[in-house]
Amino acid sequence: DRPEAHAMSKDGAMYYSFYAADFSGPVQLRGLGAGRYRVRDLFNEVDLGEVDAASDTLDVAFERFVLLQAIPMAAAT
Repeated sequence: DRPEAHAMSKDGAMYYSFYAADFSGPVQLRGLGAGRYRVRDLFNEVDLGEVDAASDTLDVAFERFVLLQAIPMAAAT
């Protein structure tokens, strides 16, 4: 599969890393619980939008890698 993907959870947030020489398109953020999540590109310090378990894809573009953090909206305020 492209891009290569890894996911982990810590302290209620989900973290995703995606790897490819270059990539532009949708990625799926699997493993989200109930509710909405705010997604942030941690390396570039950019907010990318909101997702939930039923709508867990997000369009991204990157070279080499992207590191995403998904925080439950209740915890993000």
